[in-house]
Amino acid sequence: MRPGKETLINIPDMNQNVGALLNNMQDHENGEALLRATLDLVPDLIVLKDGAGRWLFANRLVLETHSLTEEQCLKRTDLELILIRPELQEIFEKNVEADEKAWAAGSPLLNEKILTGSNGKLTYWEVVKTPIFDAEGERKCLIVVSRNITERKENEKALKAQELQYRLIANHMTDIVSMMKPNGEIIYVSPSLKRVLGHSPDSLEGSQQLKLVHPEDTDKLTVLIRETASKIQNAGREDIRLLHRCGLYIWFEIAVSLVQQNEREEDFLLVTARDISIKKDYELQLQSMAFRDSLTGIANRRHLMTRLEEELGLTDNTPSPLAILYLDVDKFKKINDTLGHAVGDELLQQIAQRIGDNLREGDLVARIGGDEFVVLLPNTDCAEQIEGIAKRLCAALSRPWQIGGHEFSSTSSLGIALSPQHGQTPAELLHCADRALYAAKREGRACTRFYQEADEPGDSDVLI
Repeated sequence: MRPGKETLINIPDMNQNVGALLNNMQDHENGEALLRATLDLVPDLIVLKDGAGRWLFANRLVLETHSLTEEQCLKRTDLELILIRPELQEIFEKNVEADEKAWAAGSPLLNEKILTGSNGKLTYWEVVKTPIFDAEGERKCLIVVSRNITERKENEKALKAQELQYRLIANHMTDIVSMMKPNGEIIYVSPSLKRVLGHSPDSLEGSQQLKLVHPEDTDKLTVLIRETASKIQNAGREDIRLLHRCGLYIWFEIAVSLVQQNEREEDFLLVTARDISIKKDYELQLQSMAFRDSLTGIANRRHLMTRLEEELGLTDNTPSPLAILYLDVDKFKKINDTLGHAVGDELLQQIAQRIGDNLREGDLVARIGGDEFVVLLPNTDCAEQIEGIAKRLCAALSRPWQIGGHEFSSTSSLGIALSPQHGQTPAELLHCADRALYAAKREGRACTRFYQEADEPGDSDVLI
């Protein structure tokens, strides 16, 4: 075996029991034999040396470890043993050096060392050297107890390796992990906070996590933390926006769970935040696809009906009338057949653009199929204002179009229905506006008409 590094540390006497045993057993008959039998059973290396460093006793484990016999080692110093076991020279020299340090300290001294066996395997030892002095203060004897702590050291190494793995994961993960007290005070934030949101973990520890939360999401997170901390629920999650250092808010899925400790330690909340901005963008795209017309990019029928339901729900609280304008393109089929469907599609796109350019903020235009468009006018002042908007649209849609190298003109007719006069549901209003559109076409096209009861079926409707 060869020695490795060693560290000297003052500690309480680890081998006081061995010293007491040595002293007590010497006063009894057959004490030496009983002492030998007892110490040979101890799983530690035990050596007793006199004040000059000569070996007075070594238990069986010492003899086996050093391949020595009692005759070879007793009454000899470590330096003298080098002549018998020259391959252990470095160990014996280290022993002498450590012995002198123990005598100089005058109290038990702990020495950790690493030894390499003949098989190349490292073993770790904790050595306690206890000096004993006589009444005159002269060196009497030195008790040396070496305990094999290889298993403990290997466990410590494994634990450190495991901690290193967790630290590497925490440093490189894209999720933000934090621990907080039940009152919301943050006690730990993973280093990923810096990479994901640009904030230093130190800037949050000891504070409230809510400082980064979007004002509109604060209540949601507060309730989630409170209910989890009070054990109303063991865990929960919410979609929350957190502030990036650059000033932008990013969507995160926040998961909060309660970690219950033993009676001596306080429970804490484990909070993880996962970036879901891509998911949110995708959801918005899907929502846009569900509520937008794919050709023109304006609202579709579903969006119109949803918005109309919302606006009708508000009419009870306002005296302002709500209007629906229903329009289409006069002789649109002829344009498609003559100039082609590509020109027809471009015409619909430009019609949607012109309508939008002539509406107020808060108004809505939707394509509900083919060449049919519906305009929703909430919060209008009077029928005259509504009629003015309708005529302005008619005039805008009558101006020439330049599409695909063709220049041509078209007209549009508009039917108008009001709430609550003509209907109080989306279906009733659309029906009345549609009937008014048919009546406008009969009256010569490129005109507007408010719904009248006479517009109901039974009239001679000719649509071209």
